[in-house]
Amino acid sequence: VYVILELGSAGDRLEAGKTYRVFDQLVTVPEEIDLEINGIELAIGGASSLSFNVVGSPAQIALDLDFPSEVSRYVPDAPHVGPAGQEIDLHAKFDELVALHGQPPTAPTLQR
Repeated sequence: VYVILELGSAGDRLEAGKTYRVFDQLVTVPEEIDLEINGIELAIGGASSLSFNVVGSPAQIALDLDFPSEVSRYVPDAPHVGPAGQEIDLHAKFDELVALHGQPPTAPTLQR
């Protein structure tokens, strides 16, 4: 059983490790970061995009609404520090977000 939460308003927060349906797009948030919906841009004859801010950072990424791909990203030079005080590579997290864009969540690994 997968739980997919539905969101779609600017300012909605997406928690690390969860999958959401946002404007009919499946978005799985990488571990260690939370995202906030920045906005949606609907373009006629061009690329429509969905943009996110990283909570606690000025970092932003925009995903294409028509194809599972990235439109743009901004990652500041200063490192992002996670809640446990560790530095987080936001480029790697954004790469993971793009790779998972549009994919259903994977089943959790069962440990014995």
